[in-house]
Formats: sequence, C-alpha cells, structure tokens
Amino acid sequence: YSDIKDKKPGSKYIELVISLIIFLTVITLPETFKLMPIIGRILLVSFFVSLGGIYIYLFQPKIFKSEAKLLITGLILVVSFVIIKLLFWLDISIYLVPAAIIGILLSILLNPYLALFISSLAGILAGVMNNNAWNYTFFLLLTNWIGIFSVFHLKRRISLPLAGLILGLGNSVIILIYNLINNNYSSFKTGQEMGWGLLGGLLAISLAGILLIVFENIFNLTTDIRLIELSDLNHPLLKNLALAAPGTYHHSIVVGNLA
Repeated sequence: YSDIKDKKPGSKYIELVISLIIFLTVITLPETFKLMPIIGRILLVSFFVSLGGIYIYLFQPKIFKSEAKLLITGLILVVSFVIIKLLFWLDISIYLVPAAIIGILLSILLNPYLALFISSLAGILAGVMNNNAWNYTFFLLLTNWIGIFSVFHLKRRISLPLAGLILGLGNSVIILIYNLINNNYSSFKTGQEMGWGLLGGLLAISLAGILLIVFENIFNLTTDIRLIELSDLNHPLLKNLALAAPGTYHHSIVVGNLA
C-alpha cells in the first residue's frame, strides 16, 4: 500500500489494473492447456476489469480518488477468488462455496452500489472458472445480491449470524427455484443441495466477519459497525473516563452528539 501511495497517479492505477488482470486471468485458467480458451479468458478478464474501472471512474469518484479504497476493492476480489478456487479444488458442492463474501465485504467496507456492480462481474468470472458453469453463474449473481441486501442495514457485529441465516435461506430458495425450472427436482437431491446452500450462506457471513476485522484494522476504516461500537457508552474506557474526569466525559459526549 505504501509503495502504491508514493507512485504517480497514472502509474499506480495502471499497476493495480494490470496486477488484477494477471491474477484473475491466472486463477480462472482451465486445468488443461488450450490456447483459444486461455485467450478468451484473458479478453474476458480485461474487459471486466476495464468495465469495473470505468464504472468506478464515472459513478464512484470518491473511491476512484482514494488509493486505499481501490486497493481494498482489488484485495477483496483477490482474497475471495483464492478462497473460491481452493474450495473448487476440494471438489465439494458448488453451493457451499461462499462466493457472496465479495458483495458482503464491498457493501460493508465501501458501499452497496459498488458491491452490486463488482459482485455481478465477479459472479460471471467465477462461473467461467468453474468450467463455464452458467447455472452456477446464475446462482452466484443472486447469492451476492441477497448477501448485499442482508447486510444493508447491519449496524452491529452481533447481527451477522442473522444476516447469514437470511443469506442461507435465500440460497436455498434460489436452488429450489432453479431445480423446478429445469425439471430437475428430486426430494433428496434438491433437499441436500438446499442444505449446502444454507451452510454456504452461513460460511460466507462467517468468513466475511473475519475478513472485515482484518480490513478494518489494516486500513483503519471507520465502517458503520465500528462507529456504533465506538459510541457504546458501556465501553470500559468511557466508563473509566466518566469516573476519573466527569467534566471531560460530559464534554466529549456532547461534542460527539453534535458531530
């Protein structure tokens, strides 16, 4: 981050874009070497990264002007795709893969509008990474959107399990609808997949909660959750201040409320 911050504006954006294109291209490569699919992935990743950059430049100028926020966006994609790729290698149910962490983290750390756009592009890429499984792309798009909606009014970390339950139930409904539409309904198989979807939602929220703390501390971000926690009058430091210096405590509370 310090290296990027010290560079000229043009070069730092170019380095971030090139690094993201290289990473996403490498992680979405097919297991067998075939030239045409590789070229196609390079073009698709380059197009999506460019599209994301144009969106941020036109509609999210505050984020575009902030090196830290641009870096956070890139790191969320990198970390999320690494987790998704590792779980794909484990050959578990695709519905257990916590792809919704992209939308959840972007929504909490930056804003939900950016999260909706970037997570949609990332969902398509993840579908390509999973052997061009477009049915999974459909699931990824919707699970990210549900994840964003579930944390939209999130103010306390203690509410994360509820958001995870909402996301998990939403995943299960998506899976049920998809199986019904494709005339692929089987009480046992569909029920099993819905169970994986429920667990996937809970896993996504759990990982997002851990990564949220990491990003908050590394970049010193003041999210809504962190502000609410800092305003808790039961904090030991505030209690000590009220006992040791009541005048300063009262003045601080008044200034804080004005702010």
